[in-house]
Amino acid sequence: MRKNKPILTAKLWTFCRTSHVIYRSIQSFLMISLSLLIPGIAAAADANSKQKNCESLLLVSDWNANNVKIYNGCTGNFIRDLDSQGLIRGPLGILQAPDGDILVISENNGRLIKYDYQTLSEGTVVMGDDPTTAEVEDNFIQNPVGAIMDDNGMMYVASFTLNSVVKVNTQNWTIEDEILPANNGYINGIDSGMVIGDDNELYLPGYYSNNIIKVNLDTKNVSPVVVEGEGGLRAPRAILVKENELHVAAERSNAIMIFDRQTGAIKSTLVDIAYPAALKEDGEGYFITNSPAAVFRIPNDGSAYEKIVKKGTSGLSAVTFVYRLQKSNFDMGDNNTDDNTIEPARSGGGSLSFWLLACLIIRAAIKKRM
Repeated sequence: MRKNKPILTAKLWTFCRTSHVIYRSIQSFLMISLSLLIPGIAAAADANSKQKNCESLLLVSDWNANNVKIYNGCTGNFIRDLDSQGLIRGPLGILQAPDGDILVISENNGRLIKYDYQTLSEGTVVMGDDPTTAEVEDNFIQNPVGAIMDDNGMMYVASFTLNSVVKVNTQNWTIEDEILPANNGYINGIDSGMVIGDDNELYLPGYYSNNIIKVNLDTKNVSPVVVEGEGGLRAPRAILVKENELHVAAERSNAIMIFDRQTGAIKSTLVDIAYPAALKEDGEGYFITNSPAAVFRIPNDGSAYEKIVKKGTSGLSAVTFVYRLQKSNFDMGDNNTDDNTIEPARSGGGSLSFWLLACLIIRAAIKKRM
């Protein structure tokens, strides 16, 4: 039996070499096939996404600057400030009116300011005190922070200090109804990132109460969603409804957190990020958020970061809201791009390495007996 071992070992080496050739041939075929197929699909999807982003602007509310900064949506390069008239004091929520024009919530002077979609130039105060008139208009709410439009062109606006929500007719810019009364005891410090779910309920983050509630827009019934401090929730500022989950930008938790939409229980922390305030969907499978001085685009699984606006670009220092405006006929400035994506770690080839090691051991055994 001992004399047969060299013969057996040699046969194993022959088998190893033959199998290894077959293995490498199959592997090469698969790698070539995948290299042709997957990049094509991925490149097409990525190209479509980048093309869409390159035909857009990023509007970023900067609290310290008392302005909304306009950036190239593709490169993140600064273009200019939105407000050249001194109308904005404490910029927060940004949205589009039914006619496509841009609406900016200005908290500290209680204004809703409208900018023409085509030029993004001269602003008009449509609610709150208009400085171009002698009259002191009192037709808005105190300390407005956020607003959202429903499918019928009605706008819902929240007050940070009164903790109330009103319904606004965007045809004549008048308050039609109160959806959530002031000082209601359910929430304290409603913030800018409110959202309407597919259940026709308005989800509201409570900055000081560290909770989330919802208000039925038909019945005005109020229900708790996430109780105070659940899972370490502190200073929630913005919400995304994702099927059975709520994704929440929690400023003093330094994270984007995921909660069960039905039970309100914490599920996980999606990403850790310093002082996030904004949270908006950004195409299929992505969202945009911020740190105090930068803007990020992140996949829904939190697997990578793309820094769209680099830290401190044009003096950016206190981001409170981010809005992507689809717009191609605008001077975008420099179109040079920088790849700021942080790729996840990758591993592979383990089975091949093990195969080579095994073959080398067998080969060494043959030489030892020769």
